[in-house]
Amino acid sequence: MAGAEGIRKPELDLFRIAAQRCGATLAEGGWMVGDNLIADIQGARTAGLRTIWIDRGTWPDEEHQADHVVTDVSEAMAIMRGGQ
Repeated sequence: MAGAEGIRKPELDLFRIAAQRCGATLAEGGWMVGDNLIADIQGARTAGLRTIWIDRGTWPDEEHQADHVVTDVSEAMAIMRGGQ
């Protein structure tokens, strides 16, 4: 989607467009699950979304602001189902 829109994460407009395509707005909240601390997590936090970082060990010793940290997608899905 980013290439088609001419913008890339972490730009806020991309998150806004994604929400619109899902029939929602950023004001309604939502989740972002990703493995990139800047493009995914920082961008989503700026957009007001809750975040789950999939830590694949590629950002050693980096501080983050993710709401949750997991090692695989199934853990992220469990968190979202639980509404944490």
